[in-house]
Amino acid sequence: MRNQLTAGLGIEEFWRTYPELSYSHELGSGINLDVMLWKWSHDPDLARRSYRTDLESHEPIRVFVRANEALAFVHGTERWEPRGGETIGEFRTVLTLRRSDATWTIVKTDEQMLGERPATDPPH
Repeated sequence: MRNQLTAGLGIEEFWRTYPELSYSHELGSGINLDVMLWKWSHDPDLARRSYRTDLESHEPIRVFVRANEALAFVHGTERWEPRGGETIGEFRTVLTLRRSDATWTIVKTDEQMLGERPATDPPH
C-alpha cells in the first residue's frame, strides 16, 4: 500500500480502494496519514526516488482477529533516496481491518508516533 502510494498511485484511486481512510486524518496522533505520505512522495522539490519498505525488518507482523475485526501490528523499515543518498527510517503502524463478504479491508491506519506506546490488545 505504501509502495503504491509513492509509485504514482493517485490518492483518489487509493481512497476508492480504502474509502474509510479518507474520512479522518489526525496528524498529531498519526491516524490515517496516508494522504501525507502521498503528498510527501509527490512533491517535486523533495525529489524522493526508490521508496520501498520492509514490513518485517524489526519483527514479524502480528495479527489479532476477533469476529469480523482485526488489528495488524507492523514494525518495519522504509528506505528512500532523496538528494544526497539513501535515507532509512523505522516505523510502527497498527492497521485496523474489517471483514465484509469474506474480504478483509483496511479501515484505519495508526502510525505510532514518537513516545506513543503501541496497542497491545486485539480489538474489543
